[in-house]
Amino acid sequence: MKLNKKPAQLIQKQINLPDKIVLTHGINIHNTFPVHFHASFILGFIAEGQCIYHYRGEDIPLQKDDIYLVQSFVPHRCEPVAEGKHSYNIISFTLSSPGFFPQLKIADADLLHLLKTFHQAAFTENKTTSLSHLYAAIQSRLLTHATDQTNSPQKALDAIDKAKGIIEQNCHNTLSLDEIAEAACLSKFHFNRLFHARLGLSPYAYYLHCKVKQSQEILLRTTSVTTTSFETGFFDQSHFTKLFKKHVGVTPGKYLKSNRDGSGG
Repeated sequence: MKLNKKPAQLIQKQINLPDKIVLTHGINIHNTFPVHFHASFILGFIAEGQCIYHYRGEDIPLQKDDIYLVQSFVPHRCEPVAEGKHSYNIISFTLSSPGFFPQLKIADADLLHLLKTFHQAAFTENKTTSLSHLYAAIQSRLLTHATDQTNSPQKALDAIDKAKGIIEQNCHNTLSLDEIAEAACLSKFHFNRLFHARLGLSPYAYYLHCKVKQSQEILLRTTSVTTTSFETGFFDQSHFTKLFKKHVGVTPGKYLKSNRDGSGG
């Protein structure tokens, strides 16, 4: 694949095995993603190009065939190297007994082979390959890289968890820091400090993150950028488009076209 010959695309596919997992192919992404996190685990590999991850206080370069694992609820951001682009394939999933993964990069040739086979079979809908068996093998191999869960970060404070829920359920509305802090029964200053310490980003940044996540679902359901912008509380479509591209890596129109066409890398 020639990276500079193709436009940026972000293609997603949901599979139930029986747990829901989401596969994402990012193609020719040249975007500096802001600090964010995921409620699920993100296991991926770089298909082409290179990028830099900022993860747990380190700047970690990734290049073609590097495997990386982003643990759930760990703040991170990603940026391209110089003027370059990169493509990646990831799986978003949950683990029943995840343990703790201290490092972003995982050096494991067998796991890389399993991941490549799984993505190829899932997107080509190869009926001769058992996705369930491949997925089980991926999880089993991945868990060999986990350490004792007693080393994992402390559980979130109840107040911050409550605030997170309020933001997630009301991200289509206009929310103020005062309102969220009051609902969490904390002073605005204390709430802002605790929230940032726990998640690595401000309540407002998390609010925008949730709006964009919600907009991706609405966009695929309505197939309308204008409708999606309105339903997620944006009254300025250009602002919505700019924010969407900043967080997702492509514009809403390109994201919709890539997933509606079902075209992949």
